[in-house]
Amino acid sequence: FFFAMPLPFFMVACVYAARAALQLHPIYQSNMVLQSTRPCLEGSSDQLPISVLLDGRFLIAIREENFTLCMPPQTPDLRFHSLVLKTATDKLALHSIRFGNVFMCGGQSNMYLPLSAFHPTTPELTADFVATIAEEPPFHLLTITSPPTRKKTKPRTYRWHLATPATAPEFSATCWYSGHHLSRLHNHTVPIGLVVTALISAHIRCYLPHHLIHKCPIGDCIASLSATGARCCPSAQRAFVEEAGRMMYLGSACPHSWCFDHLVEPLQHMAITGVLFYQGESDVAHFSQYACLLRQMVAQFRSALLWGRSLPIVFTLIASPGPKRCDLFAFIREQQLSLLGTLPLISMAAAHDQGHTSIHPPDKRRVGRRLALAMNALLTGRPAVFGPRLVDHQIHRGLASTTVTFVFASTHLPLQLRGTLNCVRCCRQSPFTFTFAPHSNLTWLPSRSAIDIDGPRLAVRVGTPRGEGGEGAPYAVRFQYFPYPQCTLYD
Repeated sequence: FFFAMPLPFFMVACVYAARAALQLHPIYQSNMVLQSTRPCLEGSSDQLPISVLLDGRFLIAIREENFTLCMPPQTPDLRFHSLVLKTATDKLALHSIRFGNVFMCGGQSNMYLPLSAFHPTTPELTADFVATIAEEPPFHLLTITSPPTRKKTKPRTYRWHLATPATAPEFSATCWYSGHHLSRLHNHTVPIGLVVTALISAHIRCYLPHHLIHKCPIGDCIASLSATGARCCPSAQRAFVEEAGRMMYLGSACPHSWCFDHLVEPLQHMAITGVLFYQGESDVAHFSQYACLLRQMVAQFRSALLWGRSLPIVFTLIASPGPKRCDLFAFIREQQLSLLGTLPLISMAAAHDQGHTSIHPPDKRRVGRRLALAMNALLTGRPAVFGPRLVDHQIHRGLASTTVTFVFASTHLPLQLRGTLNCVRCCRQSPFTFTFAPHSNLTWLPSRSAIDIDGPRLAVRVGTPRGEGGEGAPYAVRFQYFPYPQCTLYD
């Protein structure tokens, strides 16, 4: 019957079928949180104008087919709102939305692994998890992830969830506790949207668009380690790290740019408050390029229209995998710390003192709390929050020994040496090791003398060991270099 219709009717039918219906980017849906200071929407329609109604009240008329609409700033509160967009023939409605803060949680396994992987491990963690759910935090959860592939993927679907005992266990543990502490800072009165864009084994190039991949060429591991005395172990040269009996081959764990194309780019269609990032374990083989890659990623994130140049970002100083693995993880932390003071609105949260023999410290509460404190400081314009950071040193040579005075930057005083989580030897092991001979096969010796602390200054007396050569003064020093230090400096 259809093909028997007259030709003019057939042509009209085709034109009508091709009309672009009113639609929003799929990241926008019911049960979500819109960033309160920039509640923006992206969408399209070939029918104009588009009327926008908030809670039944007319707000604005859109007169562009492809639109980015930023509504006036909204007061964050716990009320649920409805948002309706309609044309003469189409209508879209978002229900149970809130206005508040939205945070992206990116990285690799330490950001990806869910609460269910950690909270059953000890009664304490289980009880704490139950308690955080009982507080009924105003969380809205979204996880953007799927196995990477070089093939074309099906259209991505998104589903925002309210935090409940049913939805929370499979959500990122680090992201959850970060959001929970951020919510506590506001007495659970500001809604929080948590969006996970993490992928197990993802290297940093996975988070860069293709045109930025080669701005930081990959160097040689051995060349990068000249005169450092670190082991560039064969596993790092082949670029893999073995964890929990599973091989993660770095460089092919996910294709370059996959995380950006499939996880980050969709989120760049909405405004967010900040980024929490926990990544670096997969980049130990090429650590010398890591800071360059982080800078490229920060610049790309801040170039997004709805994210902006003032987007705050907090990185996690990664934990080490234990004493029997490569000792290159300290160099990743050094690369991460190089961003402090050189890029605005950047802060760090430490994880390497968690005292566990794995790159996956099980107690994500402390890491989450540190991420939250650092992010809150950036958002409120306070000085950046991080642990004591080595910024300078002075050498005083004596007849029998040399005193090295280290100067730390810290947000709080006094400084104190304390045992790390689950320490065994605690502060009987100094966080400082010295070497006295300038050659490539270095021998590192711990300081055995008392350490004097005076404000931000920490003095260590070092005597030249017999048979080590040198001229009385140490040639080099390491601080917090151990895979998981027994003792470290806290404020």
